[in-house]
Amino acid sequence: MRCASLNFTATRFDLVMLDVVMPKISGPEVYARISAEKPDTPVLFATGYSADIAMLQKIQDQQLPVLQKPYSPRARVSTVQATLDQHSRMLSLP
Repeated sequence: MRCASLNFTATRFDLVMLDVVMPKISGPEVYARISAEKPDTPVLFATGYSADIAMLQKIQDQQLPVLQKPYSPRARVSTVQATLDQHSRMLSLP
């Protein structure tokens, strides 16, 4: 699927939060495009679906954070903070 509106090169993101299942293009597909253009962008996935086990397993195999729906505001904040902290540690490695 071609989606011309997905141009990430001109924008800097502190964090991108994607739903695993979205209309027209999946979260993992958007992640692939982001990581191709901006590989240092931290990404957090959210999902309420357990039906697509293969897609969720692929995300977890890449050690990407996944927040299960429904989640509380506190869980979202702590997961976002943990994702940003982990990303910061990765950037500071020699």
